[in-house]
Amino acid sequence: MKAHVIIEKGQARLVRPVYLKPDAPTCFEVEIPDDAVLDSRDWSPEKLPDSTPSGGKPAGQPGSLQAELNDILGDLARVRPGTSIGDDHQILLEAMEDRYAGR
Repeated sequence: MKAHVIIEKGQARLVRPVYLKPDAPTCFEVEIPDDAVLDSRDWSPEKLPDSTPSGGKPAGQPGSLQAELNDILGDLARVRPGTSIGDDHQILLEAMEDRYAGR
């Protein structure tokens, strides 16, 4: 299987999530061409312009679940690129299994 990885602001992330079996290896190699690598970093990711649209709180109708979540999360509620509600739900379920089922 091939997984697509985006390296942005010096950080790697998968384009689409990959769900591994419990007994799958936990370490993988990514090959990066030598001409794309610097010996040291003389820039800060915070100083780069945002290449993905993200901003304030997601729009939510009064009384909707999104509006309630915005109230609960406060300043942490923000639009995040590259994810879907289904992905968020799966991550939440896995975190709950880890915490409560002792996986």
